[in-house]
Amino acid sequence: MMVLGAVLTIAIPNFLDNTGSNLAALFGNFAILMFVLIVFGQLAINVFNLYGAFMSSIMTFEPFLKFRVTPKVRRGFLLCITFLATTLCIVGQGNFLEFFMNFIFFMSYFLIPWTSINLVDYYILRRGEYSVKDIFDLNGKYGKVNWIASFAFVASILAEIPFINASF
Repeated sequence: MMVLGAVLTIAIPNFLDNTGSNLAALFGNFAILMFVLIVFGQLAINVFNLYGAFMSSIMTFEPFLKFRVTPKVRRGFLLCITFLATTLCIVGQGNFLEFFMNFIFFMSYFLIPWTSINLVDYYILRRGEYSVKDIFDLNGKYGKVNWIASFAFVASILAEIPFINASF
């Protein structure tokens, strides 16, 4: 799809001004059908995006708030996520690339230390030996919180602050 986008951007002048219309126009009499396919494709992608955001949010908040996920809770979460995502899209409409890069950088400031800690724990400290059963048992050999790993995570994020390179 990226190659197709690159080819169309080069082949059609001002293709990026309105990609949906320009792509549909390539199909002549079938342009309406192409518009319908584009809309359904966008709906399908956005449903998966909302589902992923919902699952991530539920998994983040549920252990702390101890609520039951009912259809009413699902609707509430999805409405909040939709409102937040729509607001971010409207605010970032003029400079999407800058917002997107800031988001990627922001996530990497947390994911890189987390990944490093997991790799050191798995390969060096535990030498690849994990008890999957104990990971899900609060009273298992891993316990509830690994305070050393938590401290290392927070310390590594704090150490990154002087090196943050983002517009925010």
